[in-house]
Amino acid sequence: MAIIPLPPAERPSLDEVERDLASAGALPPEVRRAVMLRCLALIGACAVGWEAPTPPAREPDRVLLIDEAAARLGMTKDFLYRNWATLHLGYKDVDGHVKFPLSKVERYLRTRTGTHA
Repeated sequence: MAIIPLPPAERPSLDEVERDLASAGALPPEVRRAVMLRCLALIGACAVGWEAPTPPAREPDRVLLIDEAAARLGMTKDFLYRNWATLHLGYKDVDGHVKFPLSKVERYLRTRTGTHA
C-alpha cells in the first residue's frame, strides 16, 4: 500500500488531534496514516540516545543479632533462640550465629500489631 502524502492544508496538526482524541478515529484512513507516521517519527526522534532509567540499587538488609532482635520483638533471648526457625524470622549463618534480617523482624511486628505501614 503506497502512502500518499497529504497536502499541508489537509493535515491536522498533532496538537489538533490531541485536543480532540475522540474524533481521531473518525479521520479518513489516509489522514490517520499520516498522523500515525508523524507520531512514529516523533517517537523515534525522541528515543534517540534515550535509555530507560535504572532503578536505584537496594541497600542490603541490616541484620540483627539475637540480643537486638529479642529486644525489638519483646522476647527473651532464650525463647527467640529456641523458636527462630518456627517463627520464620532468622537463619543460622556460616559463623554459627542466628541472625535476623531487620525487614523480617519489622514485618513480623507489623503483622502482630495490625499496622501495614
